[in-house]
Order: sequence, then C-alpha cells, then structure tokens
Amino acid sequence: MTVPMKIAITRQKQKYRLTTIQTRTYQTQKKGGRVKTMPAENPRTMSEEQPRGVMGEGVVDNLDPGLSRAFQFADQTVPAELRNPEKLRMKPGHLKISGDGIFYTLQGEGPTMGEPTSFLRLQICNLACGQCFAKGSKILTPQGEIDISDIKEGDEVISYIDKRYVVAKILRTEQRKSQAVKFITEEGIHTIVTPEHIYYVDHHLSRGKRGLRGGQSRRCRAQFLRDKYVLKAVGVPFEYPLGFKNLAERVGYIKGAMLGDGCISKQGKYSHLYWQVCDSAFAEVIRDILNKDFKHRANITTSKRDGRRLVYRLSVSGNVTASIISAEPKGEDEVRGYIAGFFDAEGHTAKNQLILSQKDVRVLTSIQNLLTTLGFKSAYEKRNKADAIVINSKAQIEKFFKLFPIQLKRKIDKFVNTSKTNVSVRVINVEPHEALEVYSLKTTSGNMFVNRYLVEDCS
Repeated sequence: MTVPMKIAITRQKQKYRLTTIQTRTYQTQKKGGRVKTMPAENPRTMSEEQPRGVMGEGVVDNLDPGLSRAFQFADQTVPAELRNPEKLRMKPGHLKISGDGIFYTLQGEGPTMGEPTSFLRLQICNLACGQCFAKGSKILTPQGEIDISDIKEGDEVISYIDKRYVVAKILRTEQRKSQAVKFITEEGIHTIVTPEHIYYVDHHLSRGKRGLRGGQSRRCRAQFLRDKYVLKAVGVPFEYPLGFKNLAERVGYIKGAMLGDGCISKQGKYSHLYWQVCDSAFAEVIRDILNKDFKHRANITTSKRDGRRLVYRLSVSGNVTASIISAEPKGEDEVRGYIAGFFDAEGHTAKNQLILSQKDVRVLTSIQNLLTTLGFKSAYEKRNKADAIVINSKAQIEKFFKLFPIQLKRKIDKFVNTSKTNVSVRVINVEPHEALEVYSLKTTSGNMFVNRYLVEDCS
C-alpha cells in the first residue's frame, strides 16, 4: 500500500524527530499488530546540498544566514499559489511565514525542545498581528506626555512594575498601516488603537466581562473593552530634579533651612549660626552649601536627643554669613530655594496632602503669602502643637515638587507611595475605525501608559 506523504517520523532514543524527504510515496506494512511506515526509496534528508525551496525565492537573499536556512528545506511539491513570496512579512528581529509548506526551525516545546526540527504548516496563516496606536496618542514620560509619533529609540517612558512607577527605555519603534478601533471612556477620552492591543483592567469591577480567555482577567484586548474598567495613572509618575540650578537657589535654600531648623546668636562681636536636624541627608546639604558657597569648614556632629533619637548639628561663625542668611529672599530663584529649604526642615506629606508646620505664626503667614504669589492654593489650620499650611490638591502637590528644588528624595517618594497610583475608569463604547497609520513601541519593562491608561508593549 502506498500513500502520499511529506514527512517521516523516526524514533531515536525515546525522542521523535521530524525529517523532510524528497520521495512522494511511502510503503506501509502491518507487522506484529503495528503499522510500520518506510520510504519506498532512499529519502534525501536535510542537508546543506539540498536546493532552496521556491517559497523563499526573491526574499531569501535579504535574510540573515540563520533565517535563510528556514527556506532551504521547503517542499518542492507545495502548490505555487501557496508559495507566494509576497506573503512573507518581516520585521526587525522577527520572521513570519504565511503559506503552507515545510520549514526548518527549532522545536520550542516538549521533550525535544531546542532541537533542529522541520514543521509542516497545515494552513495559511491569515493573521496580521500587531499592537499599535494612532498618531496623537500620548505616551507618559518623565518629562510629561509626548505624542507617540515623536518617541524615538532610546527615549525614556513611565512603566508600572510591582505597584510602583519606574522609568523604562524604548528598544524599538515601528510604523505601519492597520485596521483600528476607537474606544471612549467615561471621562470622554478617545483612543484609537489596533483591536488586539492588550490593556490592563480592574478584574474586580470588570468581573463577568470577556477578557483574553473569555472569563475574569487582569488583561483585555481593546476590541472587548466595552463596560470594562481600564487602569489610569493619577499619582506622580515623574522624576524630579533634586539639584540646584544656580547660586541663588542654594542661598535661598540655606535661608529656608535656617528658618525651619536653625538659629543665629550674637556673642560679642561675632555671630554664630546653628542647625540641629534629624536627617543626615539634610545636614549634608547644609554643610555642602556652607563650605562651597560661603567658604566655611563646617562639620557635622551627632548626639542623642532624650537619650534615644539621633540628631545632627552644624555650627559656623561669621558676620557676613549671618547677614546674608538672615535677610529676606530676593528674586524668584532665591524664593524657590527658600521654600524648598523650609519644606525639607518643617514639611512632610500625608495621603493627598502637603503640610508645612511651624509654631511661629508670622513665619507660616509669610510662607503662605509666597506660595499664593506663585499660584498655590493653601489652607491655614490651627493645631495643638503647631499650626500648619496644608495643600490638598494632587495637581498642586505635583506642581510643588516640580517647581521647588527639594533635596530630600524620601519626602517625594513618600507622597508617590502613599497616594493612590492608579484608578479605574470605565470604557463606555468601542467602535470600528477606518484603517490608518499606526505606531508601535517596544520597552525594556513590557508596559507603558498611553493616554495615561496602562497597556502592554506593542508587538
């Protein structure tokens, strides 16, 4: 009995290997209750002498040597209409074959994983997979939101890993034309994206809605987002510059630090300046400014307050230094440094709040007036131990950290970590959209924020 076959399966040391042959007929014999298949004539197994398959003609020469090997063993008997080279679609670092035939590659799963293997494709792949966004989509970066068409390889974007915002880099950018859908959230934001792009969703609120596998899932394709809740960034996903821009900011900072945690005393003809702080990083910033800008030789000493809490002390003497530091801040740069120094000394953040505390009412009133002139809305609150100025708006707190050269990063991090980082926003409608040019990005972290919604990388 002879039947047409294209492959032979041989068993070698409990492993199965798939081998292409050139003969079209096989002889099948029934022996000992088992069906044994053998070639009618000596097969030509895979070797470098075999000619290239017709499937690769016209495109094989442009491939890397390792990829071109996939075409060296294509079956000559595959119909011509299934060997159209135009069906081959390539991307940098990707190889995709559309069309039936036998091709050579490595086994990706099972006991023979990693071994050279030939695969028989049983049907044409009609998918044009890709996850992309239309021009005008905004990518969240440390510098703010940037149009996706302006993002380049090597740029930094904001990602979300282990419930924290992190900075990732762009590995690859691509552009193509594709079908798309447009979805609208309850906030009125429109996003145009390819149907298969994957969004992260709130699986509790989206329970019972179709996900990647039709059930409850934390991810969902764009075409199935209707009535689901996508995750939106609302925290502080930015990096803030902690350095000073100029001398004026440093002078203003030391003035603010003196206002919060320092004092000036007069002993005879000389003025003495003292600081006592509870943060070693804060003490180091004060010391560096005194030594670099005021030419002192300040050192940090430590002691325990009440026998328990460690405090850091600095002291210098100088009439000129005292006269400069005790003067009111002048100019915008000095005012920015002044408020930053006072915040590092007396300020802190709670959930959705920025608080500046001080027992001296006149000091708080002057700080509040300066904040008002810079466009900040704050409330003055009477409290038991010390009065406080409170900023309640997240947007205002973000602006505060961007405008003033805060030096204690832990205070910024506390606000980032205690404020709710993502909120859930319902998608009210998903509708088809005409084909258009779309852009795809690949990041080092695997996700990013587009129009502030958390999505997987483009692929």
